Amino acid sequence: MKKKKNSTTEVSTPVIASLAPVNFFLVLKNQLAIIVLLVIAFYGNTLFNEYALDDVVSITGNKFTQKGFAGISTLFFKDSFYGYFGDSSGLSGGRWRPLSLITFAIEQQFFGASATINHLNNILIFMFTGAVLLLFLRKYVFPSQAGIALLATVLIIIHPIHTEAVANIKSRDELLSFLFLILTLHFAMHYLKQGKKMIHLLLGCVFYFLALLSKENGLTFIAIIPLSFYFFYTENIKKCLLLSIPYIVTAVIYMLIRISLVGFSYHEIHDVNISPLSNATTVEWWGTIFLALGKYIGLLFFPHPLSADYSYNQIPYVDFSNIKVWLSVLIQLALLIFAIVKLKTKDLLSYGILFYFFSISIVSNLVIDVGATLGERFLYQASLGFCLCLAVIFNTLYQKLGSIKKYSAIAFLSIIILLSATKTISRNAEWKNDQTLFLKDVQTCPNSIRTNIAAGTALIINAQKESDSLKRVDLLNRSIIYLEKALVISPSAADPVLNMGVAYFNLGNYEMAEKMWQLAKEKGRIAEVQQYEKSLSTNLMNKGLLYASQKNYNRSISCFYKAIGADSMNHNAWYNLGGAYFTIARYDSASLAWEKTLQIKPDFENAKKGLEAAKSMSVKK
Repeated sequence: MKKKKNSTTEVSTPVIASLAPVNFFLVLKNQLAIIVLLVIAFYGNTLFNEYALDDVVSITGNKFTQKGFAGISTLFFKDSFYGYFGDSSGLSGGRWRPLSLITFAIEQQFFGASATINHLNNILIFMFTGAVLLLFLRKYVFPSQAGIALLATVLIIIHPIHTEAVANIKSRDELLSFLFLILTLHFAMHYLKQGKKMIHLLLGCVFYFLALLSKENGLTFIAIIPLSFYFFYTENIKKCLLLSIPYIVTAVIYMLIRISLVGFSYHEIHDVNISPLSNATTVEWWGTIFLALGKYIGLLFFPHPLSADYSYNQIPYVDFSNIKVWLSVLIQLALLIFAIVKLKTKDLLSYGILFYFFSISIVSNLVIDVGATLGERFLYQASLGFCLCLAVIFNTLYQKLGSIKKYSAIAFLSIIILLSATKTISRNAEWKNDQTLFLKDVQTCPNSIRTNIAAGTALIINAQKESDSLKRVDLLNRSIIYLEKALVISPSAADPVLNMGVAYFNLGNYEMAEKMWQLAKEKGRIAEVQQYEKSLSTNLMNKGLLYASQKNYNRSISCFYKAIGADSMNHNAWYNLGGAYFTIARYDSASLAWEKTLQIKPDFENAKKGLEAAKSMSVKK
């Protein structure tokens, strides 16, 4: 009887020659040591950094993260922005990424507000990810080519594009998501190739769910998991899809929980400060997205310069009359066609390219508006596909070289590592805090509204710390220049005028401060302005007291009125106005001022006594 052919017979991975004979660099423990040392060398200096950028949203300004253990339940059941904004801040689709926030709450419980601990844990997660990735690549992608597995992992570790993911504490959601996705692939393949033990399948699904709790990026693995099964287990497409069902069910469960907790509503946003593409026409929308996709590939090959922000209008709207758009379209199309053509032969370049496209799709604005035209952190997961391709290409070329030229190739790779180290370490230093980051990035992205607002704000903060009066004035004037530019970029923005008011206030130009804050009120920032106006009112009142001490009562009274104009509920300003009027024998005006004082603060004893004296003097008069 003819034996039936097993349709699940493993398809061998394409043969790729190892980079060198079995030596120090091919031993697993040595490779793991290399990964650990590289991570420490490249990211150790982040331990000296403080909080920066949107760490305030997830950590320092998140009232539930700050509660430690007590805030964990709320962090899990509410939108990720709830602890800072109270809602999703207008972002389409909402944000539910509880896992990273919960880790911040745990750190807060044990260590308090410690940026060093937060940075240390980001480094450790990145290090562990490198180790897990190496194990996965050695075992399932390059099962007999340990050198290629190491090279691909090293390329991931040293790529400067990952500085945002590691140096920005908030980006732990990216780190955790990628770590758990690699663990998902590892145990999914382990289940299929190591006796199909249910514990491995269960672990794969658990890690996949944890990846989704970290960030929505994991939804792309609904495509990447069956793709991986096809390349590294069986060429039977139907079987690949059937084997992926447990992970699809996991994703469905996640989506049902997410929708029940925070919803998944989609709404159009017409504010370029929140959604940079919101004012683009349909043609401009497509053109700008393809331009951004081209820039992503460019950053993978040449990650310089780098920026934490590419907001409106750093990447201006373009249509298909722009040659760069067509160049990007052609590159994407060529890569996609190549990947599809090479699918049948299971060329690993095809796997790497498709891994990249699936990963980048969810953050490309093609699926949903992500609130950013481009973000370096969005390349963290996608870069694995790129690094796999580079490792395969390097190995192929290496094998074609003569023995002498091979040393040249190794020297070239060493130079790449050194250049990457230089860029990564210097970029980490720029993530020191908001001030260093914003003042650097505004040079890289001078047409971004956010970088200009952030740079202006950073200069105001620096000015408030500056003891030298001349330097202080210079910093404040420079801040106004950046904020004025931000207003030119987006005239509807409220933050520039709000912060210009603060700059003018610190310069002592209270009239301009009040003018700016009035504009901010008209743009809807009433609550913030009211807080600033209280400070303005106090300063104007103190200025009035200074004039009064110099017996310049007319100017004193003028300042008191300005103080009241800034904050009509400033009872001290009303009280001092009454005192000034009383001093120049305008007793009726003094009485009116003190009556208003007592309306605001009925128990103000000095105002009561002053009112009695003023009325008495009015009678005598």
